[in-house]
Amino acid sequence: MGADQNLIRAASQMGPKEYDYSGILYAIQAMGKYANAKNAVADELVTYGDQNFTTKEFNEQFFTGAYGDQNMEFLTNKKDEYYKAVQVTRRAPSYTKRYKDAVKTINNIKLIFEKNKADAEKFVQVQQSANTAWLNRSAGMTFDAEDRLADIVTNPYTGKINASLMMSDNGLQIVAPSMMGTLNEDPLNQPVTTGQSPAYDNVMSLADIMAGYKENLVYKKLKLPNDQTQTLVIGDELNKLIQKYGKDAKQSGQPVFEQAQMEQELSALFDKVKKLGPDALRSIAYDYKIGDQTFVQYASKEILGKTDKEWVDMNQQYMNRLKPLFAEPAPLSTKIGDTEFSVTPTRDEIDQMKKHVLASAFSTNNYGDLQTGVYDHIINSAKNQYIAYEPKVSTTDNFATPMAGVYLPTSKIPTIVKTISEEGYKENPNMNFSVGNVSFEYSEVQEGDLKGKMAWQYNYGDIYEMTPIPATAGPGTEGTSKSLHYLLDKNSAFDFLLNKNYKFKGGK
Repeated sequence: MGADQNLIRAASQMGPKEYDYSGILYAIQAMGKYANAKNAVADELVTYGDQNFTTKEFNEQFFTGAYGDQNMEFLTNKKDEYYKAVQVTRRAPSYTKRYKDAVKTINNIKLIFEKNKADAEKFVQVQQSANTAWLNRSAGMTFDAEDRLADIVTNPYTGKINASLMMSDNGLQIVAPSMMGTLNEDPLNQPVTTGQSPAYDNVMSLADIMAGYKENLVYKKLKLPNDQTQTLVIGDELNKLIQKYGKDAKQSGQPVFEQAQMEQELSALFDKVKKLGPDALRSIAYDYKIGDQTFVQYASKEILGKTDKEWVDMNQQYMNRLKPLFAEPAPLSTKIGDTEFSVTPTRDEIDQMKKHVLASAFSTNNYGDLQTGVYDHIINSAKNQYIAYEPKVSTTDNFATPMAGVYLPTSKIPTIVKTISEEGYKENPNMNFSVGNVSFEYSEVQEGDLKGKMAWQYNYGDIYEMTPIPATAGPGTEGTSKSLHYLLDKNSAFDFLLNKNYKFKGGK
């Protein structure tokens, strides 16, 4: 089944109409809406696999599109010029200026033909690899570059670009797709200012159609420029480093986080990455995820000066201020072509806006800041992983607890005793501690029969929020020190939990 044609037609007409009339934030919102719709179409289309585009098919659309007549006229005129010049060379002596000018004309027309032909063949190649390029694109692509790529992906279905290609002395030129058929004059001699996709500010050369494309290089096998036998998968190397100095170091019993050693290895890796060009480091920032976030997503508050909630609120509030502008009989419209859009952006559209704003956050002007930020982020991620894990100790040095799969290290018992003692209570009334991956605390209960009361709580099993320790020690002991003692009763050091004087921490 092919892609939904109504959706395709709608996307082909998308494009903010005079999108800057209400200020920069409205421009960003319009781009978000536009990109969100177009990207949805492109995502749908790539699932149908690569399309086979032949030069013949391309040429058919090329001469039947909006500028087919102009292209045919261009060819006809050039052929006439060529024919007349050939006739001159047949009649004029070779030493005359007339003869030499005619030869110049012939050679120039040959070059023009070859340039247009080469551009046509190049575009077929670009189209053939467009789906792969779309799927492998970096999140660091700016709006205009991503928009052009989406046009190429959808082109076989919309015919937008084929129909907007025009032959010229400088090779094939691309007229803004949504401008097709709107000007009676030669579009190459007219400014493109109204009604077009924001990706096209003016007529552009075909050679520039992939300008600004950024590939996700994080998990691609890359050859080092100085040694083609050496390959590097950046994401794999970063994962290994973080795990080596984080989880593996802690579980092996390494007593401190070895920051200096990790920095040495990370610096050596960055030296290799920098040899691959600036896009490699940029891809780490925009595409490499630690957990579920890239560095740019992690640092978005600092980059944008706003939290995610503040960013959403800002855009929604701004659009609410603009709503009266769209009320009848306002001069503005909520339609782009035949497509109706809402004034208030959806969350997906706001996310698109944020993505494209963040994509413009780093360039050659602040490359050093980007490198420092990414470097520190990776180091800190390893450090946080080191802190989060517990050392692996022999089970002979651990006490089994009534909680399945949870062991209490002997070395940790004194620390827990101190934490939940009377003195510990005075310093920290929550008395929080952990055993394995289970957290304990003495705090106010939020739900259930004990709601509003202080009790011992934990997050054992599949429970992520704190809940009172169940009545494991007998009826009526839910959340009490008796229940806590039951879970820690493998050592006499915790017997004080049963003392009647321990009532201030939950009673018996």
